Amino acid sequence: MAKIIRKNKTYKLNNLPKLINNSFLFNNKAGLTGSIFSRTVTNTLGIYRHYAIVYGFDKNNVLWMIENNINGVECITFEDFLNNQNDFIVEAYINNPFTSQLILQRAKSKSNAIYFPNDFNCEHFVNYCRTGVSHSKQVQATKSVFNLAITYLELKVSYQTKNEELLNSINKTRKVLDIERSSEFQKSLDELTKKVNNSQ
Repeated sequence: MAKIIRKNKTYKLNNLPKLINNSFLFNNKAGLTGSIFSRTVTNTLGIYRHYAIVYGFDKNNVLWMIENNINGVECITFEDFLNNQNDFIVEAYINNPFTSQLILQRAKSKSNAIYFPNDFNCEHFVNYCRTGVSHSKQVQATKSVFNLAITYLELKVSYQTKNEELLNSINKTRKVLDIERSSEFQKSLDELTKKVNNSQ
């Protein structure tokens, strides 16, 4: 996987830039370190968003963000976070100083985490930092769409061609993508397979 090229210096979490202010004001709402921003991911037709938490402002009034990306967890400038996109939104405003520090501690605890698109991406990271639970709605939604497509294909193969080799190949694809077959569908597929085998 190629490294991301940045316009500005980046920092690992064991060597964060010195802040003079950890609060911001946006759309008449105040937020602190740990507030969550997102922006559209380039070339995804607006389907996927990239997430980061606010770190704060340095002496040059540069806003720093903490994110998980293919380089790992790092502190980057807001300019680099935007990546030439201007459609950012504030997903969550953090206003409690205690919560703000807890979020920063959680971020630091993941400083050596490795980025995995399905298991620990930018959304997993910010949700872990905010709640202590790593999850990604985007991954779940994507898996649901793939599950629907794969299920349709399995049904089509089961009813029309009854090709066991092709069904096994589809099942392997499920395992590679980590998309489990629903128990209801598995039961129906087993019954269908039994009927097909009995009719032969």
